[in-house]
Amino acid sequence: MSRTPITSVQSFLAKFKLFQHPFRLLLVLVWEYLLIWTTLSYQQPTSAQVVNVIHAVLALLTLFYPQACPLICFVLLQVTDYVFGGYDNECGLYGVLFSLGMLSYETNDLYALSLALEISLSQAVETTLFNGPGYNFRAYPVFVIMFALVAMFGTALRKHGEKAQAQWAAERAQYDNARLKRDAEIVSQMHDAVTSDLSLASLQAQQQMLDENNPDAAQWKQTNDHIVSALQNVHHVIDYIKEGDHADQVAQSGQDTDLVCRIRQEMERNGKALESMRFKGTSQVSVLESPADVDADLSAIIIRLIKEVYANISRHATCDDEYNVSVLVKRASIEITEVNDHHAETQENLPGGHGLSQLSDELAAYGGQIYTTQEHGRWEFYAFVPLTRASL
Repeated sequence: MSRTPITSVQSFLAKFKLFQHPFRLLLVLVWEYLLIWTTLSYQQPTSAQVVNVIHAVLALLTLFYPQACPLICFVLLQVTDYVFGGYDNECGLYGVLFSLGMLSYETNDLYALSLALEISLSQAVETTLFNGPGYNFRAYPVFVIMFALVAMFGTALRKHGEKAQAQWAAERAQYDNARLKRDAEIVSQMHDAVTSDLSLASLQAQQQMLDENNPDAAQWKQTNDHIVSALQNVHHVIDYIKEGDHADQVAQSGQDTDLVCRIRQEMERNGKALESMRFKGTSQVSVLESPADVDADLSAIIIRLIKEVYANISRHATCDDEYNVSVLVKRASIEITEVNDHHAETQENLPGGHGLSQLSDELAAYGGQIYTTQEHGRWEFYAFVPLTRASL
């Protein structure tokens, strides 16, 4: 398909994270605007101008390094306050607030809390050491409230994004399972409508071509060959529909990796166990890419996580509730999604107790996360497992 100028520009922009994340782009643009406006509007010493230039560069690079650059800026602006004896730099407060908000959004709750406490203590020390505009304890509570609100705002946006991601994964799993059911119905109807008649026609053709007294035996043989070919083509189509349209790149080599095999076996074993208890549901593994090499500890966590998902279904769902378990394997990550109806009357009855809590802590060491939601009588579980350790 030919590429138009618009699609070419879209493809070019899609390669950059800043255009894939409009909130971050908007935040940095506002940040840069305030820096430039404040620098041009106020008379400041040369040292402050130099710091503002470095500050502006770090703010711009935040688009590409959303954790490292805000952290450097956060530390730089506090250090310069002490080095220059609490000089009045209007841009410093903007930089600290934006850095705190960005880091709260990009990292985790503990990180956000630690940064908010650190900047609050630093503000108290500066207020004690320096005498200048803004350095008095009457204004100190206002600064603490600002730091807390910014940290909570960044954390709330992150939580909202995580919840949206989990809901999207659950909806994707439901869609995949609905598509599988529809494909199964198509396969069944195709088999009943086509293969039975073709098989009967092939049987009659074989009887005619094997009759030694039939002068048209050669033509019947050709007819039988065409019928057999048509049957084979129908079965190829049925097999293609059963396999699905997610091309398994690992299948090109004819084999799954050891980890994928273990995942399939564990899901099959637990699925049969639930079936024996009269639970209704589906389990699906989609391998988009061959996964990276995984150490034994992380592999064990993944298998334990799958066991815990099925265990929660047996403990908290009922036989009348249908469940869907889906595992998506990529090169650098594995995503596990589970959805089932749930009619818990109290919070104490919700799934995901000590087992998931412990696994969540273990996954956090690898940069993984577990999200669970309970809304409108539906339990949704989503786990993101990076296959390489994440680093801040």
